[in-house]
Amino acid sequence: MSRMSIPVPKASTSSSGKSAPAPGAQSGSIKTPGPNFRPPSGASFLFRIDQLSPDFAACPPQFGELNRWKPPFYTNAYRSAQGTLYRWRNGLATIAPPGTTVGAEYSCATVFAHYPWTEHFLAAGFDGRTRNINPDGWRPLGFNHVECPDNSEYSELDFEDICAENHLVAPAAAGQPAWINELFTSQYRYNTQNGPPPPSAGLTGKLSLLLALVAFSRPAAQIHTALTTNMQPGRWISTGLGETGGGFTRFRGMVVTIWLDPQSGTTSTILREIERGRHGAFFR
Repeated sequence: MSRMSIPVPKASTSSSGKSAPAPGAQSGSIKTPGPNFRPPSGASFLFRIDQLSPDFAACPPQFGELNRWKPPFYTNAYRSAQGTLYRWRNGLATIAPPGTTVGAEYSCATVFAHYPWTEHFLAAGFDGRTRNINPDGWRPLGFNHVECPDNSEYSELDFEDICAENHLVAPAAAGQPAWINELFTSQYRYNTQNGPPPPSAGLTGKLSLLLALVAFSRPAAQIHTALTTNMQPGRWISTGLGETGGGFTRFRGMVVTIWLDPQSGTTSTILREIERGRHGAFFR
């Protein structure tokens, strides 16, 4: 099992939005504060989740290797429904008041469920409605396993091509936290045939992807419940709906956009620290 060194250099992004593999995603460890989630007091950001579905009238479905469907490549190939603006503060999401002003865009991801062809999510690191996606630009999700001082390891979520692993640290076993089964399909779980995993310190990673997984944990009409009830500071409250909660469905997609919050003054640096687990696990 590979462990990751921190910091990992930023991946370069081409015009297609496909990141080049980052050097350094390999063995190493960091001194983190541990798994308890302790973001800086008042840390916040604004975000919105827009629902997507392919518009096959505008662009016929595309199929690749093994005749598996690929999400749309072109900006006009989607039907979309704008979501609600939320404010995330210290781990809790609430609907932002009318008239809330967003700051600079921090990150964005377009994510689709690849059901029923595979159990993967496929993602691109920008809004697919604003620029075309290279046919090879849809990427699975991956993880870097980041060692903590107590020898447990974070599963740090990112795009697969800049990660050392394609699975979580933790297996799906009795007594494991609900987020393992409810945010991820079995494709992403640790295979115990490879030997026992190290203790899991929880889940960290790219905020736009984490929020997409939260939204996929329930059907589209129940996103608000997932964001405000199931997502809690440093922990995931079970939906009770089983694996991905019925939200991992055919042709379902979304765009997650995150903006800085002018009200709090939280910087990009602080958000990157939250993503890297410097303030503890997003879900434990």
